[in-house]
Amino acid sequence: MKCVIRLNIILFLTVILSCLKVSAEEIPVQLHLNLKQTLLMAKERSAQVIMANERVQQSLARIGQSRSTLFPQLTASASEKRQTRDLRSAGISLGNSDPLVGPFNSYDARIKLTQTLFDAAAMERLSTMHHAHDLTSAQYKKIQQDTLAFVASLFIEAKRSFQTLKVARSFIKRDMKHLNVVRSQSRLGLSSSLELTKAQADYKRSVYLWHTAVKEAHERRLDLGAALGIEKDVIIIFEEDDHNWILPNEILTRLDEVPDIRIAEEELKASQSLRSVEKKEYWPKVSAMADYGPSGVSPSDANETYTLGVMASVPIWEGGLRSSRIKETQSQVKEKEINLKDVQRRQEANVLSAIETIKQAKAFVRQRESELKVAHEQIKIAQQRLGSGIGSDLELADSLAQQLSANDQKEDAAATYLMAQINLAHALGRIDYFLNTKESEGVSRAK
Repeated sequence: MKCVIRLNIILFLTVILSCLKVSAEEIPVQLHLNLKQTLLMAKERSAQVIMANERVQQSLARIGQSRSTLFPQLTASASEKRQTRDLRSAGISLGNSDPLVGPFNSYDARIKLTQTLFDAAAMERLSTMHHAHDLTSAQYKKIQQDTLAFVASLFIEAKRSFQTLKVARSFIKRDMKHLNVVRSQSRLGLSSSLELTKAQADYKRSVYLWHTAVKEAHERRLDLGAALGIEKDVIIIFEEDDHNWILPNEILTRLDEVPDIRIAEEELKASQSLRSVEKKEYWPKVSAMADYGPSGVSPSDANETYTLGVMASVPIWEGGLRSSRIKETQSQVKEKEINLKDVQRRQEANVLSAIETIKQAKAFVRQRESELKVAHEQIKIAQQRLGSGIGSDLELADSLAQQLSANDQKEDAAATYLMAQINLAHALGRIDYFLNTKESEGVSRAK
């Protein structure tokens, strides 16, 4: 009997644990996101940013490769062989004697040291690699800024699409209530068939708009999830940031960190360095070499030998190759100078345009806030009319729906204003203001 009771207890506990396990597996994973968290995730997970960072590491490795030519080169070698030689190949004639010597043994072991004493072109090539690294770093910064701005737009669009679901749901409730009222009036003969048909059409339109809003929210959520590497089964809960981000006035006219301008500047420096390399190829190159090691018949029968020497070389005539390369690099320098001036003008125009867009967006927010106040007043009036018996539930439901619509329009204006701030930060290369907590405390303030 005791065994039966124990078995039943074990089975009962097993069932309970299985149910708990299944229920735990059915609980969907939730991810709370605000703008700052989204940008931090994009900075860490974006494939474009990660690949750009790897290109920066590659440029650092190329600097080391270029620098290696200026350091001592040390090599070791050893050989042991048995051979024959024809002395005539060395210009030695023995008359009628047999010129063939050997076979004989030959052994040589050597440590060789080579050091560049002066090579202006090699030193300039090292400088070129540094400029190439600076260019790659500027390109990395641009890719990072572009990626963060793009992900920020995806976040704002996804957040807005989920906010509109509440408005679409309120319109369904309003039109359903209106349809029920018209049906009741139609049964009593107080409304026409046209009014009933119109009420049904309004309700079906609200249902269609609801499904459209759901589809839009789903697509925007998938776009954001793809950019951040979030699984499609994860539920994203959009949260508000702690601050209303507003860029300080002191950076609005600073173009020193604009990625496009920095890239153009580094491209110009790199082309100038390449021109200098071609010119310095005319300069003499001086190097020293030394070797030391045993040489003889075998390792046990050899003498210590060495070589010391200095070599200098100067190019005299290369068929016009060097002069043609100098002309090519000079043309490239002029091209980059023109490009830099053009980029500076265009980026300055972009910044000024972004500033004007912010002003327009701010005025748009104020307009929507005033319209929201009107909607609040309409609800108060509808509630008063309903309380005094001269209003209806339908009138109140319509006022509530209008309030939600006005609030949604206000949120849309706020999102437009935030996106304008992001676009300006992107144009200035200062999206880091949305990431750095310490800086943001001074940068963000209430509107």
